[in-house]
Order: sequence, then C-alpha cells, then structure tokens
Amino acid sequence: MLSPGGSSHTLTKAAASPRSMLVSSCTSAGVARGRRGHRSEREPPLARHLIVAALVGAVVLSSCGAGTSSDVTPQATQGPPENLPPLERPPLDPPIRITATFGEYRRGHFHAGVDFSTEHRVGRPVYAPVNGYVERVRTSGAGFGRSLMLRTPDGRTILLAHLDAFDEPIASFVAAVQDSSGEYEQELTPPPNALPVRAGQRIAWSGDSGAGPPHLHMEVRFGALAYNPLRHGLAVADVFPPVLRRVILEPVDDVSYVQGSSAPRSIALPADTVVVEGRVRVWIEAADGVTDRWPRAAPYAASMEWRGVSVECRFDRIAWDDDMSAVEWVYDARGSVSPRHPLALWSAPEFRPSMLAASGDKAGAGVIAVEVGDPPQALTLAVRDAADNRTVRRVILRPPRADERERMAARARAGSAGRTRRAAARPGFELIPVQGPFVRIRYSGITRGSRDLALGFAGESLTTRPADFASGRWSAVVRVPPAVTAILAAGSRADDRWEVRRPVRLLALSPESTCVVTATEAGASYRWSFPRNAAFAPTFLTYDSLAPSRASPGLKPVSSVMELEPSGWPLRRPAQVEVVMHDRDHGHAALFVQRSGAWIPARGESVTSAPSGERVEGLAVVLGRVAAFDDVAAPRAGIARVVRLRTGAPNRWALQCAVIERGSGVDASRTHLMVDGRQVPSEWNAERGVLRWRPLHPPPRGAHRYEVVVTDRAGLESRGSGGFVAR
Repeated sequence: MLSPGGSSHTLTKAAASPRSMLVSSCTSAGVARGRRGHRSEREPPLARHLIVAALVGAVVLSSCGAGTSSDVTPQATQGPPENLPPLERPPLDPPIRITATFGEYRRGHFHAGVDFSTEHRVGRPVYAPVNGYVERVRTSGAGFGRSLMLRTPDGRTILLAHLDAFDEPIASFVAAVQDSSGEYEQELTPPPNALPVRAGQRIAWSGDSGAGPPHLHMEVRFGALAYNPLRHGLAVADVFPPVLRRVILEPVDDVSYVQGSSAPRSIALPADTVVVEGRVRVWIEAADGVTDRWPRAAPYAASMEWRGVSVECRFDRIAWDDDMSAVEWVYDARGSVSPRHPLALWSAPEFRPSMLAASGDKAGAGVIAVEVGDPPQALTLAVRDAADNRTVRRVILRPPRADERERMAARARAGSAGRTRRAAARPGFELIPVQGPFVRIRYSGITRGSRDLALGFAGESLTTRPADFASGRWSAVVRVPPAVTAILAAGSRADDRWEVRRPVRLLALSPESTCVVTATEAGASYRWSFPRNAAFAPTFLTYDSLAPSRASPGLKPVSSVMELEPSGWPLRRPAQVEVVMHDRDHGHAALFVQRSGAWIPARGESVTSAPSGERVEGLAVVLGRVAAFDDVAAPRAGIARVVRLRTGAPNRWALQCAVIERGSGVDASRTHLMVDGRQVPSEWNAERGVLRWRPLHPPPRGAHRYEVVVTDRAGLESRGSGGFVAR
C-alpha cells in the first residue's frame, strides 16, 4: 500500500446553417444523369495510365521535398464562412438513413461525423457530393480503412471512410503506389486538382474497411476542426424530434440529497416533482430522433435552465487536437452516475469543454442549489436536432418539508437493509471524485441482515456518513479529511457491530501540477508520470497491488497488476507509465492496460533495457490497471484461399487467409503475403482476423505460389506457404 516517504511508495509533485436541400429532392433521374456523364467522359486506358504515372511521380517528388502544395489554405484554418452553400447531393443514392450522429460517444474520442446505412451491404456506389478534387487518399486495415478526402472550392474538406474500393482513376493511382512498394498501408497526397471530381461522379464503393459493420462515414472539416455535417452543407429530411429520456441529479457534497438519498437519482421523463436539498448537478439521457435504431445518437444541442442561468452543450464543431480527450468527461463513460453514458450539463470550475457554454460565462456552471424554505422552481431541459426539431421537459424541484426529510432518509436506508437479507455481494470499495474535497464512496458488499450502514475514512479521526442503497450498491458522499489511512464500512447486525477497512493513502492530483507516483512490488518497480493539465479537475488517487492476471493463452504475466484508482477516470493528457522488471534482461514483454475488462497494449508501448532489468513503458489515457506480459506464442496463419467477394465493386478477386493471434497483436507493418516471390500489398483486418491481397486486376491464369509472413508486436514471426490457381 502507499505509505510515507522512505518506503517503496512515494509521491512527488511540482507546481506547476440553414439547410435548403432535402434528400427526397434527389431523384433517380438526376442520379442517372450523373452516372452517364461520368462514364462518357472517362479517359481511354492509355491516357489514364499516363495520368496515373504522372501522379505517382508527383507524389514521390512531393514526399522528398520540403513541403506539399496541398497544405491547408488560410480560409480552412479560419473556419467556415457564415453561410455555406449546401452540398449538391448526398454521397449515396436515396433512400438515405443516418445511423450515427455527430458528437456521439466513442471510446477515447467523439464521433466526428455522421454514418449512413448501407443496409448491411458492401459495394453501394459512393458519389462526390460537390465539385472539388481529391486531397488525400488513405488505405489502412484500421481506423477509417480505405478513405478519401475531397477539397471543395469553398475550403471544406469532405472525408468519406470505410470504403470497399475506389473508382477510376483513383483506383489505378493507389494501386500503382501499393504495387511498386508492396505495402498496403498508404497515405497519399496528390497535387491539387490532379484528381478532380464533379458532384454526382461515382468515386468509390461503400464497405466495412477499418471498422464494421458495413456503413459509410462522412465528415466535414476545416483544417483541424470537424464540423457537424448536418449544419454545414449536408441536407437530410428530418421531421422527428429528439428524445429526452431521463434526467440524473447528482449530489455534490455531504449535505445534499435527492429524494432523501445522497446517491445520484435517475428520473424518467416526463416527471412532475422531485425533492432536492442542497447542491446537485445535472446529467441527461437523450438521443437524436433522426435514427430509430441507435439509442445513443447524440442530439445537436442539449440545455438546462435554472433560475435564469442556462447551460448548453452544442455539438457544432470538434477540434481533433484539443477536444477528443474530453469525451470521457462530457459523457459519463465510466458509469459514475449511469451505465448508459449520460451527457453532462455542467462544468468543473477548472475545466469547461469547448462544446459547453453557460450564460454569464460562469465557472463551474450547471450546479443547482435548493435550500430549505425555497419555493418550488422549474428546471427546464431541452434538446434539439440539426433541423431545429425540439423537445422540452420541465421538472419541478422543491426542498423537503419539515415532516418528510427524516422519513425520506430512513426509507433510503431501510431499502439497503431489505436488499441485504436477499443477497450479499462480494465486498469492494470504489472512490468517485465528485467536486472539490468531496468523494463518493461506493461499497458493493455487506454482511447479511445488516442495517445502519455508514461509509467513510479512518485517519486521525473517523469521518463517516450514513449510506444509501442505490443500483445494487451502497454509497455516501464524504469530505476527505487529512491523513487518511483507510476506507471503511460499518454497520450493525442484530446486537453486534461490524466493520470492514481497506488501508489506503489518498493522493491529490491537480491540473496545475505535475505528479509522479512510484512504487515497488514483487520484484518490479512502477512509475506513473502525470504532466501538467493531465487532470480535468482536482481528484484523489489511490494505489493497490493485485495478483498477476492471465490475459489470454498467448500472454504470460511477468509482473503484478498495479491499479491506480479511481479506475476508468479520464485524463486530459496521457500519463507515462513505466514498469521495470528486476533481474530480467530479455524476453518479449510489453505494457498492457485494462479497458472494459480486456487487456490491450498500451499506446506508444516500447521495451528498453534498464540498469536493473527490463523496462516496458507506454501511455495511459485513463486511470486503472496496468501490467507487463510476455508474448509467448507466435501468430498462426491458415491456408490461403482464392475468394470472390460479395461487393458491387468490379475487383472481386482476392487471396486471403485467416490468422490466429492471442498475444500482443499482429504488427500490420511486418505482415504480408508474397506471391511468386514478390511481396504484394496485403490488408490486415484485425476485426475479422483475415489477411487479404486484393489486386486491382486478378493475376494471370495458371498456378502460383504464395508465402504468408505474420509478425506480432513482440517480434515473433510465423510463416506458411502453398499454392493456388487463378482461373
């Protein structure tokens, strides 16, 4: 456990637009004209090959020079003009159905565009939505997969991602670079206007590359900013109002309650009256009605108003460099108040996300205060979508009457005693920072038949608060005292008193300071280094050591599991994590972090030698568990087979094989197929565990030899070989 200086656990600090076009107006006749024009103006094969050769040469020369002529223009970095013209058409044929909206929660980032349904099919034609030129082409087995960036005359960049294949002449341009290098992963920047496109021109086919299931992802960007496509050019008919499902009121100190309980209270809407005492902050569960199949579709804007002060969260634009890490803060990703990722309508005094605005620019906006004696007051909640459809709900908040405060509190605590008689959970403590010096303690186990439960801290004196039962656990908000030595739970059963303690030391982490936490446990040293502004708001850390855990058959634990709590707590800036295993100077170890119960390689992980052993390090974007594992099993490749893909794209021939990897993961840069002694561009699909060569044109008819080379992140390699016949 953490202890004062002089022991193995130390802490050091240093201060430190209106939409005028509806999809329904895009008739099939208009689409047909665009297709016919595209086919009639195609260059003959020889001319197209000369153009591709010139483009490939231009890309090679630009990569060797000091810069590229396709740098973002000043207009793009300044942002969009006030009134952008609508895009001339959507990227797919009607009917258009949106399945995911701008600003939705994704693990580690906001969804920076909109997703279109392709009806679970691969190979629907994708069209240029406006005149422009191809600014960038990327091919990858992860992320956006195969994607195109189109630059428009007004400075917009349109991203179309998860494509199955490119149309000509883009397809030949990409294939020429891939075939000459033997590498599938490419990020190419043609010269401006070298690959022009016209609105309605078919430029690709939809797919599921990078991330499935099949769909089309679209973004609108200006420089490093992603803008909501539904407010910046993309017109979609939407007459369905957004849905406002629930409001969650969360007490923020030890004298605040909702319906007599200190636990967060989830209230289904519409609702009438809620009894509140003290200070609470507001979360909501809402969804955009534009899609009926995805309950987490983010509305364009959500707001609350209380006593003349309003707070609004508006998803109009997101900065790729600065805003993405805030997703775990704007949404309750770790389940502090709800497992359904509610949206915060409040901000901490130390940090306000760019998408959150408050009237009067008040720091720490969104905290509601209801005092005894106050008259009933309406809390107004509203959500609206990009088409300005609105849903408004009002909830009356009032303080408790003199005769009901104790009755409501007793009911909350009696509920915990009743549940205790039926089941006893495995004991365990969880700390959730709330605001300032207050934390919420949750306890997930208790002796059967207990009542009068209290949670708190032990130190120079006991600091406890009565606990309330909510969502299968007991919780209480407690002010953190100085010199904490343990978290405790205490209660009574029959005529006996019982108590459970977990020794801890709480460590303060402030946004204004750097912080280093070091520890030694079971032959290994651990170090967490937090840069300035690593935390969104002040929080408290606790440290614990757990037994080694086996992650998968291909990974062998070589260190204890070290947990820095509160687990899942988001960081604004990543922390550098380092584990040094003493008396060990070789192996295939790597640093892993645990997310949602699964062990995954840490970002930027590396292995180096240390004076006392082997060092593994990486980055952590949330607090939680880390451990070092040895990769003890090389990946295994199956037999390569010729397949004919089910797609509307013309190149359906492919050679592919299944790969089984149960260790550190496949290294795509060192994994490929070789055909007749030549390395061919090979796409690694980690979701499906498939390695595939899909040339623009099938190989010559007859017998061919292949070899599979698969390498994992630890450098372990396996090979296989065989033959196939092209017909």
